[in-house]
Amino acid sequence: MTNTTGDSEFAGIVSRPAQRALAAAGYTRLEELTQVTEKELLSLHGFGPKGIRMLNAELAKRHLAIGSAQPRDAEESSEHLCQHVDSDRPCSTTVRAAPTCSPANRNSAGGSTQ
Repeated sequence: MTNTTGDSEFAGIVSRPAQRALAAAGYTRLEELTQVTEKELLSLHGFGPKGIRMLNAELAKRHLAIGSAQPRDAEESSEHLCQHVDSDRPCSTTVRAAPTCSPANRNSAGGSTQ
């Protein structure tokens, strides 16, 4: 059997079972975890909430977090209809997981009031 955790970037951060779970899923670098959600990591056999905390603490040193490069999923967040205070009507753009809309959304999907 080959050692899948010896040279792992995760060694010293998470437990050996968590290291094996990450290796089995194909993760070899911390930065790769910005592309995956916590929910996905927790679904790995041998990986638990403590692993999330430990990895996020290490990623925070690099100004990153698990899932930080991942677009938010509508199932994990609430949706609302974009409404702008500087407009007399809503722009009809559905925006995910944001209590306010970005300027880019203000002019998209029929939101212009021209």
